[in-house]
Amino acid sequence: MEDKDFVTKTDYWPISKSCIVLNIGRKYIKVGFSNSLRPLAILQVGELWDECFDRFRIENKNRESIGKVINQDDVLDDDQREPHVKFNQLTNDISNNSDSDCRINRNKLVFNYVDKIKHLGKWKIKWLLFLQELYTSYLKCNPKDYSVILVEKVLFPDSIRNCIIDYLIKDMGISGICTIEEPLAALYTSGIPTGIVVDIGISETVIYPVYNGYPIIQSIIILNFGYNQIIDYFKRILIRQLDVINEDKEEDITNNELTLIKSLQDPIFEDILFQCGIVKPQNNDIIDESNSDVIGNFEYNYISNDGMIYQIISIDQYSRTQPFELFFGDDKYDSEIVYDIVIDGIIPSIKACNIDIRKEIVQNILVSGGIAATYGFEQRLLSELKSTIGLDPKLEPLGKFINIISPPISPFIRSYSGASIYASLPGLNFITSKEIVH
Repeated sequence: MEDKDFVTKTDYWPISKSCIVLNIGRKYIKVGFSNSLRPLAILQVGELWDECFDRFRIENKNRESIGKVINQDDVLDDDQREPHVKFNQLTNDISNNSDSDCRINRNKLVFNYVDKIKHLGKWKIKWLLFLQELYTSYLKCNPKDYSVILVEKVLFPDSIRNCIIDYLIKDMGISGICTIEEPLAALYTSGIPTGIVVDIGISETVIYPVYNGYPIIQSIIILNFGYNQIIDYFKRILIRQLDVINEDKEEDITNNELTLIKSLQDPIFEDILFQCGIVKPQNNDIIDESNSDVIGNFEYNYISNDGMIYQIISIDQYSRTQPFELFFGDDKYDSEIVYDIVIDGIIPSIKACNIDIRKEIVQNILVSGGIAATYGFEQRLLSELKSTIGLDPKLEPLGKFINIISPPISPFIRSYSGASIYASLPGLNFITSKEIVH
């Protein structure tokens, strides 16, 4: 049940016609109606990408390397060899989940489409059935009553986008779909049409400069590094430190804690880091006394499935702060690649922009993605950026204009909230059935 304090008066506003906002990410899909800044539902969808991955590949392992999408269309369509595998099970799971409030017939919606998708690969079947479930179990509305704002990641696979648009318009009867990229949508939460969006995703970080509402394509930079690497490094630090303590003290308590940590799944590590993660100030190896209460040891209560506290995991100051140093090049994730979100991403992106617009762009830097909500992240990014620009004679005059804005919206849902604002604007270019090539 949603907490009443979670919704504020600014979450809703009257608009002439509401749309459905569908924000598709690599790990989460956020869906809801455009008259709210907050999504109606946030769903984990990692398994949908298992059949059709779009991972980035590093071409050159140096600071100038940029990710490149691997086209998997030919590989994915190989699943046509077994088009009926698990199809009945998937359709039954949806059709048996009845709800009296739903205004469309699930059985008719699912099984009328059986003949049309038997020739598709399994990855397409999973996506189409998931879209059906969004409307029947979460949105609970007639698809024909609402247009859709599709928020997609940068370099979103064309095969998946076309599959979604084709199905929603041709088979579910949606009047139109308007697409927008996540970083551009997030910028709408600032109310300023010009700036740089630093979009930190699950497996990549996108530096996305925008001028007057239009992305500067040649200046977009994608780093093959994201939240997954932070979680993986955090896990390594915990295990390595407990191994050392266990060898020195040989205590049963430490041994039990080490065994527990090694058995935990990634979602638990994400929850631990979300609760205790802190980004320390630049060049601050020793925490000041004023910060001693903020950055100290943290005890995480691991709760088992039966609701009982199974184990208390102690997280020290080093483990709480060190994983985030990967973003600033102060540590190495592996022996070959060093990441720095400022040197590898933001600075080259600024240099790639026209000199006449650099001053406007750096005045409005927006960070999007859940990791930006970590205490001290935006302040550290600002200090790193100012100090780095001060070392470059060509960019040094920009130092006094640099500003990181922080709208009163969680970084985790900024792209969704921006899309809701975008949906209220007049003159949007919707894709309709006339634009679809049959």
